Amino acid sequence: MKAIWRALGFLFGGLMMSMIIVAILGAFIALFGGMFGLEKLRSLGASLAGGGAAAFFLIILSPLGRVLSFALLAFKSAAREEQKTAKH
Repeated sequence: MKAIWRALGFLFGGLMMSMIIVAILGAFIALFGGMFGLEKLRSLGASLAGGGAAAFFLIILSPLGRVLSFALLAFKSAAREEQKTAKH
């Protein structure tokens, strides 16, 4: 059961981090596109940044995202308690 929760946490965390990275990269693309006067590149970067941020918050605020977040936090706290009792 631990392996399933760890895999689920890895996948969920990876998905969240990829959305944040897309949003940050999109912001930099928009910044440099605006600095060099490339309007299409600036628009593309803004779309990437907005899409990445929207997807991140959509997943976090959806019922499935909330359930996964709470379940993973509960699993981590249970694992910490198990480690504490195993050490004593």
